[in-house]
Amino acid sequence: KNAQITEVRVWDLATGRMVRDLTEGRLDIGNGHMALSNDGKTVACGNFGTLHVFDFESGKTVWSLPHPGSWGLRPAFSPDGDVIAATVSNTVSLWDVRTGRRLHDDHRRHIGRIAAVAYSPTGQLIATGAGGLLNVWDAKNGKHRFQKTFGPGSWIKDAKFSSDGERLA
Repeated sequence: KNAQITEVRVWDLATGRMVRDLTEGRLDIGNGHMALSNDGKTVACGNFGTLHVFDFESGKTVWSLPHPGSWGLRPAFSPDGDVIAATVSNTVSLWDVRTGRRLHDDHRRHIGRIAAVAYSPTGQLIATGAGGLLNVWDAKNGKHRFQKTFGPGSWIKDAKFSSDGERLA
């Protein structure tokens, strides 16, 4: 669902034929990340200094927001597809999918670039990881739930909630 990319393309799985290129010169050159909403209707792509949101069917840009100085924003959709959590260096911002309006920022928790972001199945919690720090916080109000510190040299690259939301790996 989330992958490092520099291009976003749609493939017909039955034929292996490319159906659409969502990139078409709109994304920055370089390392980026993308996410597909659970309903498959929206694609978010964070690539260097911009967060792009595309309509999957039409391929049209819904909105794009510049984030100068950021490197490979990592987006994640809320389970209902209404909110995107996107990492910018050591912060996480929540964005309204339809309008591109910033809803909330969490910029107090991490030292270093965030490499992992995940929503719980209910959409109530977000887990983020940077270096050896894992944080869990409330997605609605930003209240910090807990932080786990791992040993020297640790680097959290991914985080996943179980389908019932009771466990975090």
